Amino acid sequence: MGAPAYRRGIVAASLTGLSVISMGPVAHATLSDKPHFQMPFACRETWYGSTRSTHSPSVYAIDWTRNSSDLGHVVAATAPGIVKSVTNLGDTSYGLYVVIDHRGGWSTLAAHLRKAFVTVGERVDSGQPIGLLGESGNATGPHLHYEQRLSSTDKPAAFNGTKFRYNTSLSSRDCVDVPVAGDWNGDRVTDVGVFRRHAKKAAFLRRLPSGSVQSARFGRPTETPVVGDWNGDG
Repeated sequence: MGAPAYRRGIVAASLTGLSVISMGPVAHATLSDKPHFQMPFACRETWYGSTRSTHSPSVYAIDWTRNSSDLGHVVAATAPGIVKSVTNLGDTSYGLYVVIDHRGGWSTLAAHLRKAFVTVGERVDSGQPIGLLGESGNATGPHLHYEQRLSSTDKPAAFNGTKFRYNTSLSSRDCVDVPVAGDWNGDRVTDVGVFRRHAKKAAFLRRLPSGSVQSARFGRPTETPVVGDWNGDG
């Protein structure tokens, strides 16, 4: 990406929506301290979250499904945190699963994955891809098994501050902004912009030699932007 080819900012030169992970001391957690969890899928995607009385390990766990093309779909972190474990149990139990520590005793678990993108100790933000939906472990078909835990015990799930109604469909509001630094206008001074994880709104604004501006959509809401002076023009 050549520096003079892009206007200041990716979508807007703003820090609106910036998520910060605080790693300071935390008091004993309560239900009122629950993180502002989002769904484990891209902005505006709609998924069906089911459970049953015999659901293991708890009726509060959710099995997310959508359609026949679920296998290999991107799974995202639902709140800022640190990856606590990445475990592969093969054809048993959870199969390949990821646990993220959100501090204060809260954690989330994503299981039956096809692939994991994160490693133990890695910091992640809400909306960041952590793996691909699969059917590992004792899954009978492609789906994402998801849990919200307090002190390792499953609790009723909530998304975007609202208690989830089990066995219903819900649209993801995991639409946070990702701050990105770069010299967007070619003045050799670093500017701050954002990549917005909003469906149909993620785009670079390219300034053409004629002076007109062309909007180029940048992949999907789950993409992770990486910037640099790719053509060496400074």
